[in-house]
Amino acid sequence: MIFKNWPFFLFRRKITHWAESGLFPPSYKLPVSVKLSRSLYKTIREIKKNTAIDGSERAVTVLDIDGLLLTTSAIIGESERVLLKHKFKVNYSYERQTQRCFREIYRDDRLIIKDYFMAKNPPRKINLRVLFNIHTHPHGELANFFSKTDLEGFLGSQNVPAMVLVASDIWLLLKSNKTQSFSSLDFSGSLIKKCQEAGFSIYKGKIGERLRIVG
Repeated sequence: MIFKNWPFFLFRRKITHWAESGLFPPSYKLPVSVKLSRSLYKTIREIKKNTAIDGSERAVTVLDIDGLLLTTSAIIGESERVLLKHKFKVNYSYERQTQRCFREIYRDDRLIIKDYFMAKNPPRKINLRVLFNIHTHPHGELANFFSKTDLEGFLGSQNVPAMVLVASDIWLLLKSNKTQSFSSLDFSGSLIKKCQEAGFSIYKGKIGERLRIVG
């Protein structure tokens, strides 16, 4: 049975597999709607509100690290640009006295998260996958779709399966196996149409609602 309306747990499982393998499914196997989690909608509300206050773009990255879903703190960009591509690294260490494993997560060599958990030994293998970025557009009514810079960065991130935009609406792009043959797009005319021709599945909705396929 093929589920066409994906709850968040199924969406997360699928994109984690795609991010690990770097292989994406054909468009007909992608859903007609996707539901994000409450915590992600909370993050979306927060970065949208802060962008409205100062007019600067915000961006967060959603990671899967050894099966744990993590959302990074927001990066503040400029009025029309925010850097979406980052290098992430994870270090584990073990404190014998307390029997705690410490996890340190770095973004571009800067420590952004440090936490611990009880374990006898730190994991031997680290599985870190970038699932998607979420970023805002300050002038959502005028820029209510991904920009040329957004799309070029997404195409250049080969193993990242999804991207989310917070503008007047919430937009989600999913890659398909057709997308992998495109290294660049022709940006003349309708960007939505160009994305569909390149094999992206495009979803649109409001905060808290299901994101439904466009076209």
